[in-house]
Amino acid sequence: MVDLSMAPIVSSDDQATVHLVASGLDISELLTAQAEREDALVLDEARVRSAGERFRSALDAILDQVVIARSVRDGSGEIVDFEIEFMNQAAFDVARRSPGEMLGQRVCELYPSWRTSGMFDRYKRVVDTGEPFVGERMPYEDARDDGTVVAGCWDLQIVRLDDGYIAASRDVTEVVQNEEAARRVRAIAERERLIVEVLQRAALPDHMPSPPGITISAHHQAAITQSPVGGDW
Repeated sequence: MVDLSMAPIVSSDDQATVHLVASGLDISELLTAQAEREDALVLDEARVRSAGERFRSALDAILDQVVIARSVRDGSGEIVDFEIEFMNQAAFDVARRSPGEMLGQRVCELYPSWRTSGMFDRYKRVVDTGEPFVGERMPYEDARDDGTVVAGCWDLQIVRLDDGYIAASRDVTEVVQNEEAARRVRAIAERERLIVEVLQRAALPDHMPSPPGITISAHHQAAITQSPVGGDW
């Protein structure tokens, strides 16, 4: 393959073409190298696209709610909001909104309570400082579009990602409620055990009679060997 150029040389008097100047440049190697670079670029793009698809598939497969957002800054460089770039399926399920209602939207516009609750400042601090945040069993309260107020507890992890963050959260409300219910059951059982033990001790004699020439002893065996309380109680 060659690049070919031809230019006429014309006479000054009658403007007739006197000579034709031709020049050529062999560009075979240049074209081959360019094609190889383009093939490599296409392959790299395919690899990046495949890696991105696998990354998103992995995030969709986990149980935690994952959100990736970029910072929205004002003219002075201050973070004023975050724009959602990605949410996995678990996050969409909890939000009860479609991707069209969430992706590309600003977080504080979707959740105005972020600013008053301090949540926005927490995310902003992670992006500004690069220091991750890990919170366990954090209480939350939010109002859905229909006015229903939902409350509970969640575990939250926030890490800076480029000029934004990736956050993973998990609703642990049911776990916390089950633990609290178990604590209440144990407290009631312990209270009842103490009451029954006092009543049983009051009903049993604290000493035996001692008639002359006779030794009397008594033994009380609870039906449940692990407990000092008898089955009748």
